[in-house]
Amino acid sequence: PEDLRPGYVEHVHSFVDRSALARLRVVADTANGMGGLVVPAVFDGLPFELDHLFPELDGTFPNHHPNPVDPETLDILRAEVAAAGADLGIGFDGDPAPPATGPTTGLETPTLRPESSGPYQLYNRHADRLEAATGVALGGSIDIKG
Repeated sequence: PEDLRPGYVEHVHSFVDRSALARLRVVADTANGMGGLVVPAVFDGLPFELDHLFPELDGTFPNHHPNPVDPETLDILRAEVAAAGADLGIGFDGDPAPPATGPTTGLETPTLRPESSGPYQLYNRHADRLEAATGVALGGSIDIKG
């Protein structure tokens, strides 16, 4: 079978000016879903240091349910982001759209708050274009709602 990842990665990367991205440390929790296959390929070649939680594909989801809309499923991600001193955490669902992203302090608030001088927080049920990482890396003045 043909590996479609290279074409997908090229397509995703076409949405951003990679030369404008800042160096970030990112923790991604793919929750044993398909993101375990896709996320490393998408992040490869970007100026992000990726800490990848639960990359193994396992449809029984042994570590936690792949539902980052549920705040309880983000506990491990929050702890890992804080422990790593990461700039951003991204919680993926099983398919792997990243519905919940945010920096070191939270993931609780369901909107990106560009008016705040504090950390950015983003909730997006249908993100597939690295909006969170790109928004934060470029200074984040976006408000995406899903």
